[in-house]
Amino acid sequence: MSKGMSAAALVIVLVAAALPAGAQVSAPAAPATPAASVPPAATPAPAPASATRPPPKKVGPARKAGAKAEKARKNRWPERRPAARLGPVPKLGNVPFEQGERLVFRIEMLGAHAGDAILGVGKRAVQDGKPVVPLAAWLRSSDFLQKFYPVDDKQYVLLDEKTFLPLRNDFYVREAGKTVNYHTTFDQGGRKVDSLKLDKTGAGKTMRRTWYTEGEILEPLECLYAVRRMDLKPGMKFSFFSWDGRRERFVDVKVVGEEKVWTQLGWFDTMRLDITTRVSGGFIGKDELDREARKGSAWIGLDPRRTPVKLTSPTKLGDAQAILVKRYVEDADLLGQATAERAAAIAKAGK
Repeated sequence: MSKGMSAAALVIVLVAAALPAGAQVSAPAAPATPAASVPPAATPAPAPASATRPPPKKVGPARKAGAKAEKARKNRWPERRPAARLGPVPKLGNVPFEQGERLVFRIEMLGAHAGDAILGVGKRAVQDGKPVVPLAAWLRSSDFLQKFYPVDDKQYVLLDEKTFLPLRNDFYVREAGKTVNYHTTFDQGGRKVDSLKLDKTGAGKTMRRTWYTEGEILEPLECLYAVRRMDLKPGMKFSFFSWDGRRERFVDVKVVGEEKVWTQLGWFDTMRLDITTRVSGGFIGKDELDREARKGSAWIGLDPRRTPVKLTSPTKLGDAQAILVKRYVEDADLLGQATAERAAAIAKAGK
């Protein structure tokens, strides 16, 4: 995957990158098909004492200009960050999702089944003396697509529980004969992203690179869970930067309003968000900065869990969407699994 993700993977990543939350379903009288019930919500994990991100420290004009010039000098890669911003990211509230939660999505393109995605929350833990929360995502193409474009990707993300900012990301790409790992370490205080790319396709290649950020930078999967903690209101607008493993993206989010969405689990009352993302830099060619912005939408349930119900995105092959089809809880050590796989992959590459 040297150029980017598959169209199926883009559905999850684009919408997540555009944002940073099963559910009790409301069943209006309008639908002809009766709504199915969803298991009752378990007691959500308590929010950490500091559930909101602290305001940024004020910096004088001279120091700010000097820091900007230094970052520009360090980034030898293309960069174009918009000056106009919609507004700051809303404060985060209580954690509505429980440890062990798994959400299963059916991905459809051109009216056909293209694949399935599972999003997971791990057990809260402590690593290097810091409380952390692990997340995971698995994406696999449908049996039909496996015949000519197999996809079997997985991703692990480790969050700082206090700030809910990403600490590291491990993205394992297995698509159409390509095998590439992206291991990312986020230094939020140092305003940089350290990247290790392990391309195991053919002769293989190892690349270590550093990207310098403007400030705090988010991560696609983390963004989706952060949105679930926001008190979303129609008319809200905000912007932020997100890192997808190789590119920095500038993201605009607009909260459209309430909408009802039908799934095989029944009717959901949701809040619709429209998302626009554009490449603002990264380990890319300069021409990527001129590409058209990508647009998608997300429907976040108004149920106690704030369940993501539907995600959509246009692709080169047509519109794609991910629809929630199942929710369950699983007792698994995501942090241990992620740490072991990361260590093994890096150790093997070093031989």
